[in-house]
Amino acid sequence: SIASPYFLGDDFTIADAHVVPFVMRWLVQLEEMQGYDARIRFPKLCQWYDLCQTRPSVQKATIPNDVIIRVHREKMEFLKKKQKQP
Repeated sequence: SIASPYFLGDDFTIADAHVVPFVMRWLVQLEEMQGYDARIRFPKLCQWYDLCQTRPSVQKATIPNDVIIRVHREKMEFLKKKQKQP
């Protein structure tokens, strides 16, 4: 069991700030787009993410889920079109 709430201990550091955006996009893609409940499979990671989301700095930098989904879909459409080109 890990007693520290953040990656490097009791304080939110640049390590946490660096990983939050990746985890945010990953969770949205898994949960919203694929119907996968990451909270069951990765409870500690989700607990860490929820703790990070309570920080005003993280809230201010968070992208809404619908924007993440829209950008992901646009990227996938672009890649599909690119594959069809000779």
